[in-house]
Amino acid sequence: MENNKVLKNGDKIDKANFLNIEISDENGINTAGLGLGHDVLLIINDTLKISLNQQFTYQTNSYQKGSILYLLQNLPLGTHHFKVLVYDVYNNLREESLKLELYAEQPKISVIVNTYPNPFQESIKFEILTDAIDESIEVYAQIFDSFGRLVKTYENVPLIFGNNLIWNTNDDYQTGIYLYVVQLMKDKKVISNTVSGKIYCHH
Repeated sequence: MENNKVLKNGDKIDKANFLNIEISDENGINTAGLGLGHDVLLIINDTLKISLNQQFTYQTNSYQKGSILYLLQNLPLGTHHFKVLVYDVYNNLREESLKLELYAEQPKISVIVNTYPNPFQESIKFEILTDAIDESIEVYAQIFDSFGRLVKTYENVPLIFGNNLIWNTNDDYQTGIYLYVVQLMKDKKVISNTVSGKIYCHH
């Protein structure tokens, strides 16, 4: 999936987006890598192999379903072959593959994000600056931990000049580095450049 859109073989997607890889197995999913070479594995173009054990997040109250978010920004433009290998708890292999064409859409709106304080303890403010004036534009932001796991999403947030998002962590999150990704959207389409950066939480 790409931003909640189900992808088909040969689809074109903007490389500013991410893949949401949804996985399910009635026997349960092996994310511990038990068994030689039995990691949850993403293979790109039959050469680049990426273990996704740490990025996998189980669906609430389920050992049979979960998902992985994979950012596409570091891949070059063009057609790429994605293959996902998953083992269940009995070490039975499942394999799915998909060819996608990555393109870079010319952003129509420029956006800048300031974060403060950074490092932070209990809360951090994201100041979103843009010259766009349109009440139908919304802010879409995500925060990931150092393993690539999604920990917070902001969506359907109306854009106001100088708009501030505040992430209150309290004691619910561990000390460490987190990655944020911010985009502007209209009619469920990305219309801005993608801004990403690192923030540091310490308690």
